[in-house]
Amino acid sequence: SSVKDDPWRDPAMRDFSRFTMTYDLPQQKGPQPRLQVPEGAEVLLEDALPHLSAAQRRTLMVNTALPAGYPLSGTTPEQQFWQRLNLSAAWEMAQKRQ
Repeated sequence: SSVKDDPWRDPAMRDFSRFTMTYDLPQQKGPQPRLQVPEGAEVLLEDALPHLSAAQRRTLMVNTALPAGYPLSGTTPEQQFWQRLNLSAAWEMAQKRQ
């Protein structure tokens, strides 16, 4: 589908979505906690990437997540994951690997 059919594929929308993950706030220095994908989170990519296994989708989520340390990330491992999750980047990475 084209950008005309799916406005979420517009690069400007992708950039805006990425901006709202941090609002250009500075990344805090300190230990970078290891990203933990909550059980079941991989279903968010299941419809878009049905050819990938759950484990492959989870790996994509880890590999495309925002770095830790932004103020909106929260303080618990689960909060860290949800704020750092970049579904559009995960989808794009999967498309490039095909």
